[in-house]
Amino acid sequence: MPSTILACLVGAVIANKLGSPLSEDPVFQKRLTEGLVQLKNEKVHKDSKEAKRSVIIFLIAIIIIVTYATLISKKIGLIESPTIARNQVIMAIMLLAAMVISLISKVKLNDIPNMSTFKSGMSACICVLGVAWLGDAFVSNHINEIKEAAGGLLNQYSWLLAVVLFLASMLLYSQAATTTALMPAALALGVSPVVLPT
Repeated sequence: MPSTILACLVGAVIANKLGSPLSEDPVFQKRLTEGLVQLKNEKVHKDSKEAKRSVIIFLIAIIIIVTYATLISKKIGLIESPTIARNQVIMAIMLLAAMVISLISKVKLNDIPNMSTFKSGMSACICVLGVAWLGDAFVSNHINEIKEAAGGLLNQYSWLLAVVLFLASMLLYSQAATTTALMPAALALGVSPVVLPT
């Protein structure tokens, strides 16, 4: 990264010293007249009232979630035995916010499945969450067999855990899901906690 940044800075300085503005550059002007280069029209984007409302609703939802998480935290402890856990509150509030945004902001619901953000979000749900939960369920239900097969080997060669984590992260599509699924298993196998972060 440092070499890339340095190369960009050097290139910018050289271009600034030796080059000329595009409006005065003969090569660029020639390419422009030949139609090889097209200038993008400047468009002024103005946010609609509905877009502003949706952002406000989203911010209110975040404030509610952060406030609730703070109130049930162990350090603050104003709510000692919460009815709903933090993760469930995040899902419930965000789903409620999505419903309110859809109703108030006049979102065309039929267009949502065709939006790029929806497609990428759903692919993330299927690829990451589904496969991660599957992997976690597999490890949790076969922990005894995993202990028997890998316990002695990992105790002798703890560095093999890095190889296992690398291969599992390719299968589960998520480093976080791999950590959630395999770190408890590694601790149960007797791998030293000092080795795990490294």
